[in-house]
Amino acid sequence: MKPLDYNTLESEVVAILNKNSVCSLATSCDDKVTVRAMGYAADGLKVYFQTDISFTKVAQIRKNPNVAICAGNLQAEGTAALKGHPFDKENENFVRLFKAKNPSCYKAFTGIKTVIVIEVELHFAALWKNEGARNLMDFLDRRKHSAYRQYYQPERFCA
Repeated sequence: MKPLDYNTLESEVVAILNKNSVCSLATSCDDKVTVRAMGYAADGLKVYFQTDISFTKVAQIRKNPNVAICAGNLQAEGTAALKGHPFDKENENFVRLFKAKNPSCYKAFTGIKTVIVIEVELHFAALWKNEGARNLMDFLDRRKHSAYRQYYQPERFCA
């Protein structure tokens, strides 16, 4: 394990979140895991989604707020919170960010009465990378305020 500069790696994670506009969001409860592609907007290490209150992901988040996302070479874990309708006062930042990043999704769905905002506070992130022929992962752990690198060393199998 090689220590890395925390702020540098956090900035790299934020850049990936800002670059992409769609990610996979995984939720689970009662031994059932589901994943779906979602348009999102990010503000630092907070990721925002909107969805209909009747969907499976909302029921799962109510029972288990632990979620995971994947975008590009980023895999991250966080805690989700249901934040009410997009036009509620507390969601002004979501509206500003989401409208700019996903204008077609904003226009199509944001005004629907049963739509709510999901806010995910990321607490762990991993980035797959390579250095020449060496594969590695960089890890950002916000709870421990640490950043580190591990090289991937798979066992070799012979046929």
